[in-house]
Amino acid sequence: MRHPDILTGIVTMLSLGPSNMLYVAMITWIVNVLELLHEKQKVQSQKLSTIT
Repeated sequence: MRHPDILTGIVTMLSLGPSNMLYVAMITWIVNVLELLHEKQKVQSQKLSTIT
């Protein structure tokens, strides 16, 4: 229950309602993409700090 995807899905579903499950899924995917981009940036900055 503490995973960000589950929390995002629950909060989005409660705010948009169960009839808008397509929007809930779309918002969850967007959050996933943002998390991946954030992780990629964090790894790249760690690599740069290791090199210098």
